[in-house]
Parts: sequence; C-alpha cells; structure tokens
Amino acid sequence: MDLQYKQEVQKFGKKDGIIALCAFLACVIITMAFVALRRMFPLSLSMNALFSILVYSLQAGIVFAIVIRNKQGLTSIGVHKEKIWPAIRLGLLVSLIPILFSAILPRILGVTYELLIGTLLLMLVVLIFSAVYEDVIFVGFIQTRLYGFFKTDRVAIVVGALIFSLWHVPPFIIMNAGYLTPHILFAELTSGFLYWFSMHFVLVSVFKKHYSLVPVSILHTITNFSSQLSERYNIYGINFQFVTTALLLIVACILFWHTHKQAKKVTTE
Repeated sequence: MDLQYKQEVQKFGKKDGIIALCAFLACVIITMAFVALRRMFPLSLSMNALFSILVYSLQAGIVFAIVIRNKQGLTSIGVHKEKIWPAIRLGLLVSLIPILFSAILPRILGVTYELLIGTLLLMLVVLIFSAVYEDVIFVGFIQTRLYGFFKTDRVAIVVGALIFSLWHVPPFIIMNAGYLTPHILFAELTSGFLYWFSMHFVLVSVFKKHYSLVPVSILHTITNFSSQLSERYNIYGINFQFVTTALLLIVACILFWHTHKQAKKVTTE
C-alpha cells in the first residue's frame, strides 16, 4: 500500500467505518427518492441539471459535515493542495484513454453525435458535479473509512467496489423498470455492475498515488463525458466502453503495483 495512504487509513477505527456505512445508506435513500421523483415528474434538460446538481451537493455536504464534525480535516478525504500539479498531470494522462477510445476513435470510425454546444456544456457541468460528489463519498470518505473494519488493502477495496456498485443498482432499476424486458434489464444491470466495480478499483488506484481526489475527479469526469458521446455504439463489433474499461484496469493494476513497490522500498530503507 502507498505509504501516505497507509498512514492515513490506519487512523480510522470501527466507529469511522460505521459512520461511513450510515452515510452510504443516507445517500442511497436520497438518490432513490430523487430518481423516483425524476421519473414521476419529467423535467426539462436545464431543470433536471439544476436539481441534479442540488442533490449531488446535498450528499457531498453530508460527508463534509461529518468530516468537519469529527475534526478530521478535508485532507482525510483527499482534498488538499499537496502535489497538486503531479496530481493534475496524472489525471489528465490516464484520461487520454477514454478521450481516445470513447470519444475520438468512435467518431473516426463512424459514430455521429450532433449536439449543440450549450447542451454539451450543460452535460459537462452536470458530469463534473456528479463525478466530484461520487468521488468525495465513495473514494475519499467511505473507502478510506472501511479500513476501520478491514485492515487488508485488497479486502477493503473489494468491499468498497461492492458498495459503489450496489449504490447504482436501485436508481438503475427505478429508471429502467417498465421500459426494458426483465431479461434485458438483468443483462444491462449485470454489465453495469461489472463496469461500476471495475471503475471503483481504477479510481482508488489513481487516488492512492497522491492520496488526492484531484486526479480521480479529472479521470471520472472525462470518462463519463466520453462514454456519454459513444455509449451503446458498436462499430465493426467493437464495444468502446469495454475497451476503455479494460485499458483503464490495466493502468490501474500498474499504478497499484507501483505504489506498493514504492511504499515497500521506503519501508525497507
């Protein structure tokens, strides 16, 4: 485990883990309520964006309030200026994968997505808020506090990935039930679950490098934005989202191995 990451997560105990799980349940309830209301009362694109941002901010605010209340400091969830430029470079560098394989390459091969500049900008703003609040809650807060229960790095990350994936399930079902057949719904849910599980590992591996949410949110935003442009398109039998995720997993494994190697080297010295 990266030395700084290890030093930080060792500060948390079972109480922190319980609080994190309670925050997770609160976020599940808020998200389900919002998605249900959105389905019952369809909104315009701009109003939907506004309410989405408000709900995202509310959930992130819960985490910030808990952290401040417990006097743990925003650094404990990866919000700090230390190594800011290396963190930004890391986020942009890894983001070249979704930019190339989910945005540029599909366009070259024939995928067309004609959207107004205003719509694209609005989509980007919403995705930024969406990525940041998910990263704050699931990568910076819940994942680090899980070490209060699980002292083994791999176990904690697997549990964190399960929590992140399960959080997506109720909203997905609410939004798609009645529109998709049970068979298709199950297939989509299964593939989505595997994608969310994989992406959590990717985001945590990037987070561990500098114990910072900066590269995580950069990568998360660009990945979501790029996938929105080419989602569900298959050209010449290529599933661009699958290719992007597979390549990100390879990079994540390399980062995971590298941070562990560095931490081990520092420890032995």
